[in-house]
Amino acid sequence: MRSGQRSIRQLDRAVYISIHIAMTLLSGVVTGDIGGYLGLLIGGSALTIIELIDLVFYNAFLRFMEKP
Repeated sequence: MRSGQRSIRQLDRAVYISIHIAMTLLSGVVTGDIGGYLGLLIGGSALTIIELIDLVFYNAFLRFMEKP
């Protein structure tokens, strides 16, 4: 094998490895972003539901206290 062919193969391998690492890092970033957004949405939904339950109980308490 000539040294020119060997250096081209080494370069091809280095490019493949760097692309593979970049795609792995990109998939980790995308997964993290999706998880972050889902956590934010689920947290906001849970707070909304808790606030609605609190509103119902608060209004029921006020109505109960008004009656003599």
